[in-house]
Amino acid sequence: MPSDKVSSLLERNRNFNVALAPPYAADISRKLHSPGGPRGTVIISCSDPRVIPEQYFNLGRGEAAVIRNAGGRASDAIRSLAALDAIANIGTVIIVHHTDCGMTHMPDAGVRKMLKERAPELSEEIDGMQFGEITDVDESIREDVAFLRKSPLLSRDLDILGYSLDMHSGRLTEVE
Repeated sequence: MPSDKVSSLLERNRNFNVALAPPYAADISRKLHSPGGPRGTVIISCSDPRVIPEQYFNLGRGEAAVIRNAGGRASDAIRSLAALDAIANIGTVIIVHHTDCGMTHMPDAGVRKMLKERAPELSEEIDGMQFGEITDVDESIREDVAFLRKSPLLSRDLDILGYSLDMHSGRLTEVE
């Protein structure tokens, strides 16, 4: 039996537009790969529930793909990004990190400690893990932009941009 939270989410889904008929992925891919066709946009952002790219960019359906993970880190997003670049002919990648991110409050060492308490038999494996610790939001954006620009898995002509989202004002500031 689903929890009350899951039941509420499922109820909202039942009220979702039943006439929804999005285009097939194959049709979108053909359009994006056609000569002179549009190129896709991907946003990499944090999974923090206060940070919703569809809202802070006021996105319409199909306007951009969104990859979310803890801290909005590019290293965690690379698998999905490489697949999308192959499938959808990406033109622009926008990396967004935000102020007051949980990854600025919990260093990797703290995450490792908690995980070792939970799964001590995996202690050695946990020691080798990186969790995307952020000590400086702007610097983490620069690191992620550089990481993607150097990746051999991505198209060389991608426009890769980085922005900081201020949680108090809701404003995005480009980080160069």
